[in-house]
Amino acid sequence: MSKVKFKRIQEQTIEELENEINQYLASEEGRRYELLNVSIDKIEERQFPNNEEILSAFLILADK
Repeated sequence: MSKVKFKRIQEQTIEELENEINQYLASEEGRRYELLNVSIDKIEERQFPNNEEILSAFLILADK
């Protein structure tokens, strides 16, 4: 039975998020897993005077 791993990655833009996910999957740790699913959420933080949007990816991985 394979083990499941959850990983959360956060970045400012979709391009940065995509690059960070690809870097993780190419890393020594990431190569041990198969990507099963990715969910992306947009989190808006409202702190006067700035509103900041953060994209958060939730990866579901399984042992290869």
